[in-house]
Amino acid sequence: MSGGSDRGDRVSGRVPPGSPAAPGGGDGWFFPLSRGWAAGALVYIASGFLVTRALVETLATDERLEHFGWRLALLHLPGVLVTVLTVLGSARALPGRQRDSRVPYLLGTLAVPVAGLAFGYAVTWDVVGTEGLLMPVVAMVTGAAVGLALDRITVK
Repeated sequence: MSGGSDRGDRVSGRVPPGSPAAPGGGDGWFFPLSRGWAAGALVYIASGFLVTRALVETLATDERLEHFGWRLALLHLPGVLVTVLTVLGSARALPGRQRDSRVPYLLGTLAVPVAGLAFGYAVTWDVVGTEGLLMPVVAMVTGAAVGLALDRITVK
């Protein structure tokens, strides 16, 4: 033991800028995007659950679901709302560095709604008709566009 300081010129408790441990630092892309995905997934599940409980289970009957207007009001428009909330939740959880770059921003905000759409198709593939194929895509694209626009408008 030399009795000298073996820490060199480092200051205790300080993280060098640009290191992966620094806030917003490092070159990693997965963990910042996964934070957005996790937030989006939580919003997607919670808002989907609330919409299902509030609208579909209380108002949907077989007679009502035979008409396109009721299906639009009970299924597709709430799908737009869920997508808007999901995109906003994902976007707000992304760090500034990923929000400033277009590809990570779109990947971080749109991955959960696209995964939800794919899961919906996988679960109901055998009973889906033409409307069941097209309207969820229209609802997702509309909700994503509105969510991205709202996020860009309300930022700073």
